[in-house]
Amino acid sequence: MKISCVVIIYNSMLQNSDTLKSLTKCKTDGIDLDILVWNNGQELLIEEDINNFMMVCQENKISAKIYQDITNISLSKIYNFFIDNFSFDIVTLLDQDSKIPNDFFYKINNSEKSDIYIPKIIVNNNEKDVQYYPHLYDNPNIVIDEGYISSPVISAMSGVSMSKIAIDKIIKERGFIFEERLALYGIDNDFFRTIKKMSIQKLSLYCVNEIHHSLSTLDPKEEKSDFRIIENLYFKYFIRIEYQKKSLFSTIFICIRDFIFKKTNFSQMKNIILFLIKKHHPRSIKNISRDKKPSHYTKKIS
Repeated sequence: MKISCVVIIYNSMLQNSDTLKSLTKCKTDGIDLDILVWNNGQELLIEEDINNFMMVCQENKISAKIYQDITNISLSKIYNFFIDNFSFDIVTLLDQDSKIPNDFFYKINNSEKSDIYIPKIIVNNNEKDVQYYPHLYDNPNIVIDEGYISSPVISAMSGVSMSKIAIDKIIKERGFIFEERLALYGIDNDFFRTIKKMSIQKLSLYCVNEIHHSLSTLDPKEEKSDFRIIENLYFKYFIRIEYQKKSLFSTIFICIRDFIFKKTNFSQMKNIILFLIKKHHPRSIKNISRDKKPSHYTKKIS
């Protein structure tokens, strides 16, 4: 089985990524693993850090490619770039701070066949490890156990693995995998909403594996940050326009009303109105060339 594993890092060295450290320790018997790293941070990676990572990959017979873009491009476009331009049986998407068990890919390769594999996501909440995802689509209090999933669910994207069959079905349904008008927040919600709506091209989902992950939603400091507030507002108004099919005029009116009643500040109101008029997240303005090449790469040792 050929598995491409996409890892997006931001303002982090490769050696400091829990995800990358975990991946290089994974069992790969019967698996052709290709780690695709996208550095989306503000600075290029240090050569020594890259060389050390590549050496570890070679020692473990894992191929790796590193792409770099310091403009903080939309995550949805990065995901679509790798999905559109690489050949694989399974593609796994991961954040930089997930701890992956060493049998992660072995379990996928040897579990029941499915279109999409979703891991249990364990988070530390009030000094206690609890399962946070996946949960029922309309009830976050009911989490899903391992096995086939028969009801609509939602989860974070980190750890989600899609087969080529799943990708073809989703593209046939709506023409693309990830919504490029969104950049960060809401990508996962939009993805699982699409799966929920699919009927003719229905997908099979299977819960397998367990990963430990850090969620910003549980960080009280992050909850009040300007960045998170505006990102949540972008997705809130995207829902109103795209899902609820409300008019642009009425939506801008709501936006101005919220400012008048001090639910938002002037900067937030301005950014939301621009988002509504331009119909995309400000980070989604830049595209990725299909010809973009990795800055560094290594080939798997036979």
